[in-house]
Amino acid sequence: MSSEAVIETQGLTKRYGRTWALRGLDIEVGRGQLYGLLGPIGAGKTTAIRVLTGLVRANKGQARLFGQPAGSLAVRMRHSVGVMVEEPAFYGYLSGRDNLELLASLSGGASDQQIDRVLGLVGLADRANDKVATYSHGMRQRLYLAQALVPSPELLILDEPASGLDPRGQVEVRNLLRKLNRERSVTVFLSTHLLHEVEELCTHVAVLTNGQVIAAGSVDELLGSRQVRLEVLTNNPQRALQILRGYHAVAEAHSRRKGVEVYCSLPAVADINEVLVDEGLRVFGLIPHRETLEQLYMRLTENDEVTPTADS
Repeated sequence: MSSEAVIETQGLTKRYGRTWALRGLDIEVGRGQLYGLLGPIGAGKTTAIRVLTGLVRANKGQARLFGQPAGSLAVRMRHSVGVMVEEPAFYGYLSGRDNLELLASLSGGASDQQIDRVLGLVGLADRANDKVATYSHGMRQRLYLAQALVPSPELLILDEPASGLDPRGQVEVRNLLRKLNRERSVTVFLSTHLLHEVEELCTHVAVLTNGQVIAAGSVDELLGSRQVRLEVLTNNPQRALQILRGYHAVAEAHSRRKGVEVYCSLPAVADINEVLVDEGLRVFGLIPHRETLEQLYMRLTENDEVTPTADS
């Protein structure tokens, strides 16, 4: 395991009867990363979270947090891990504050200042003394996030943290996680099926289907390593098309109504401009379009037949 790895799984396999949830899952999350486990419903994301938090045992493979077996006493004693898994379950007849105090008492307790701090962070300070039975689903989701933040964790493991939140709530949670990561170096590992959540928040991502990782790395690397679609606007599109079809840095070149469309690497854009100018053409515009995370995800999963798993 890398000395900087906070989470690492190797060959992680889990099945429920005849149903495979994980099939040799390999991921590595470095310290300080905002890491998203992205996949459709039924991909095995929640099973991966359950294994990492010690709620279930894998059939094969290893899962480690901070170099120690996931769920072990060593992890709990030496490191602070905040966890948010599955639907929040609270005592409806108690207030939000009372629920947090009760949950905190199971792991050593928390001061009034700690409770006040996390309630303020998740935007529940003004409803802290109301019974949870009066909370909306989104408010319960915020309270669940609050309980994960009580111990001032080094690592946050979150299963679908944006579930049940309205658009404003989703933005606020993303901003909070960014702030914790930036100001307190909290490593965040979250599962989601929401592409925009990963694109807006995460620095790294693993795309999961049928319990297997089909792509992983930094978001910039995954997108930047791909070809760009380049719109070329010149005074002579037909001549430009002839030139670019024979140019080694161009993978494809096509005639379009407004000019020429080519596929090339991003560094090749400047070279294409130079080649066209040297041939006497006037270049009015070079407009690169990098593949989005949504396009990458759809391309990677378009041929996958989703096998039912035991979770999401």
